[in-house]
Amino acid sequence: MSEEEYASKRERQKARRAERLEREAATAKVANRKQQGIYGLIVVVVLALIGGLVVNQINQRNAEAEQAEAVAARLGELGCTEDIRMEDLGGGHIAGSPEALIAEPPSVIYTGTDEVPGEPPSSGRHLGQVVPSGVFDVPIDPRLTTHNLEHGYVVAWYSPDAPAEGVEAMKAWGESAIDGDFPKIVVAEYYEPLPDGKNFSLSAWFHRQDCDTFDADVADVFTRAYYDTSGEGPEKGIPGHTIGAQGVIDPEGEPLFLPPLDEQFGTSSIFEDVEDAEDASPVIDPSEQASE
Repeated sequence: MSEEEYASKRERQKARRAERLEREAATAKVANRKQQGIYGLIVVVVLALIGGLVVNQINQRNAEAEQAEAVAARLGELGCTEDIRMEDLGGGHIAGSPEALIAEPPSVIYTGTDEVPGEPPSSGRHLGQVVPSGVFDVPIDPRLTTHNLEHGYVVAWYSPDAPAEGVEAMKAWGESAIDGDFPKIVVAEYYEPLPDGKNFSLSAWFHRQDCDTFDADVADVFTRAYYDTSGEGPEKGIPGHTIGAQGVIDPEGEPLFLPPLDEQFGTSSIFEDVEDAEDASPVIDPSEQASE
């Protein structure tokens, strides 16, 4: 091969190589544009999702604020008290023996004033056991549910002589709340007529609201304000209590009266469970758990 032919071949190889590099560069440029487009689309989608969440949160807060405002305007119509910040009556456990329970009935522990009765309780000494989350058709000794309050629960009471329609509405609200965002709810009949002739009462640690008429919006606003981490319960954040767990006493469809209430309202076989579980603790305190 002559030098001229060799040089011509080299030029053709260089030209083909240049064409190949140009094609590869063009292909890479197209791929890069596609990749940038995909990244851009992802960013747009993420921003849209974040924006949607922010908008939803804003809308939810606005709806909750509107609901709270509407409730405040209807308290008189519903025969409801204001949301009352109750006196701190302390805490601590009552022994499960008959003698200890007789010495500290609800009327002795949950004292109030002439203006603001102390029952249903929002703090004070209580049993070492709790009741499970649920909607109950029977009265429950408030010395048990006060322990629930300490754990961040909201307890909704209805008076023994409350209108049936309102009782059913409260129970329906309780079921919906437990199945939804507020599993730490107890709905039950109070062991005696509620103070001041009220038919319904909502309790949280240090807080109470009493009403003539049950209204789900009132219950929603109260619960959002004082449920668990939003409330002041000293042991808030503990998971809801379930039937069968240690220290959880299930009413099992019969009134749960402990001494001396059992003498006035009838005996309860569940008292034996309380005696047997006297030293049981329904939960482990988070601080104690962390130190182990």
